[in-house]
Amino acid sequence: MRWLAILPMLLVAACSTKMGKDGRTETTVDAKYLVKTEVDRIADTVRTDTVDGLLLIADKLYKRNPREWKKSAASREAAVLRLKLRQYKSFPELGGLREGQAAALAFSEVYEGDRVLALMFGLLTMTDAAFEHKGEFYILDALDERKLYNSARNMEVALRRTYDATPEPKLVVAVGDCACDGGIFGESYACRGRVANVLPVDVTIPGCPPPPIEILKGILTAVRRVPARAAR
Repeated sequence: MRWLAILPMLLVAACSTKMGKDGRTETTVDAKYLVKTEVDRIADTVRTDTVDGLLLIADKLYKRNPREWKKSAASREAAVLRLKLRQYKSFPELGGLREGQAAALAFSEVYEGDRVLALMFGLLTMTDAAFEHKGEFYILDALDERKLYNSARNMEVALRRTYDATPEPKLVVAVGDCACDGGIFGESYACRGRVANVLPVDVTIPGCPPPPIEILKGILTAVRRVPARAAR
């Protein structure tokens, strides 16, 4: 009878609830969650979101700069997939460089290879190192605050250099509470808080998440400022 009382508690501990992009929640039961704390689950989520976000940025950079993916892959999709499978692929064009040294190649005047690859491979391997090259975290795992700090600062430098290299007119729109004021995360060794702490922001759109109509209004507001800025 005692085991019958413990069994429901174990099942609850092994449950994981995720919310999809459509707002629906899905609950699954997996034994691995018995050896995960809430901190471990948050670390898993943050790592996944960071990597997915970087791969999305890579895809967008390739769309705007198709000549770059043509230097290293047969298609844009293949170039992004290569980055996704970076642990299993070789990158001879980077000369064995990783993390910050690889990312720096993207801004080198003498580098003739795929600059998007260099930048995003560098940022992705920084993220891998910050999360101890682990795909998931468990009770006995730990994170190194110094590695997280270095990764955050290196990404900040890469963002600033990318902004500086972007020709005018350029606009920065901070979308969502986290972008506007840091949200629930605020400022820490792993987060710079609001976007304005790193780049000059033209328009802020608060909300978590902001309604689509507000995003459209914010973008239109920013676009209307282009003629005025050009006239200065």
